Amino acid sequence: ARFTEGPAKTVKEEIDMLQKRLEEGRERLQQFRSNTADRKRSHILQEVEAKVAAAEAEVQRMTEATESLTNAGGPAGETVPDGLSETVEQANLAERAAQASIVVARKYLLQKTTEMKKLAVSGSG
Repeated sequence: ARFTEGPAKTVKEEIDMLQKRLEEGRERLQQFRSNTADRKRSHILQEVEAKVAAAEAEVQRMTEATESLTNAGGPAGETVPDGLSETVEQANLAERAAQASIVVARKYLLQKTTEMKKLAVSGSG
């Protein structure tokens, strides 16, 4: 059965209005997903930067610890200055800490890179 002209027009207008609302809702949802993905990417980058900065700080500590070793060397035949073995031990500890920190930063970077790729592929959060 066909609708008469009056009710058919009213129903068509309501359907058009609902279609418009649906499209607006889709656009808002897409904008929300896009904003969420951007915030996630930004947060991931901040986390990675923090890990890299920590690794750089450990490398700097190692550099400072080994600088005293280069100044400790004297002419051949001189006695080893007191505390040199302690300085070497501190340099070794600093080196191990720097290496561990770099490993942590690399692993974290790889993990977060994978997350960023998933965000890019999905196009949403």
